Amino acid sequence: MLESFEKMKWEDIYSYWKASTEGCVSIVNRAPLPRKIAVKSSVKNRIYTNLWLNSNQLDDVKCEMNHLTVFLESRCRNTLTDERVMRAADLLVQAKSDEERAAIWIWIFCSSLENAKLPYPNSLYIDYVGAKSRLYLQDHFKEWVFKYHHRFPQLFVGANTLSKVKFERYSVIVDFAIMNAYMVCKEYSIALFDSEPEADDPPYSYHNLRKE
Repeated sequence: MLESFEKMKWEDIYSYWKASTEGCVSIVNRAPLPRKIAVKSSVKNRIYTNLWLNSNQLDDVKCEMNHLTVFLESRCRNTLTDERVMRAADLLVQAKSDEERAAIWIWIFCSSLENAKLPYPNSLYIDYVGAKSRLYLQDHFKEWVFKYHHRFPQLFVGANTLSKVKFERYSVIVDFAIMNAYMVCKEYSIALFDSEPEADDPPYSYHNLRKE
């Protein structure tokens, strides 16, 4: 079984993802269209940040930004604002194909479980699948992106569930990554907070994560 994991290719993983995400879970392949939300700010630099919000918060969110790390009023206090979550949103927004988005969903799902203390060999197999998706993304995104651990706003498939499952094929891991991606898409949306919403282009300081 270990040999089959060692021999698998990214093309095999994506082929399974593509076939498995047709129909009702196809939402995971859609390019996110962040909802632009104008914010007021007293800082000199322009605020331009993609953040995850619970979907039911989008219609009545109000923001008053006094510095770069304060994004939301108390009604949105559960929104995560750390850099790892922000970059996960940016990666999905900047992805240019269904295949890139699939690799992002799988890679971040697997890397989120690195410290979950899963039993062997489950932990090893998750590392293999995550590494294959990361290697594919390294051809498209800048090297520094992969020096950080990125996260989604919530991990719906946790270590307790995964420790009880026997990973006989990489498809089992991909199935869980799809399930997690689907739940994130259903529960959360990406919002673009911008203090200059009338501007057409992102500010110079905005992180372009893609290779030139």
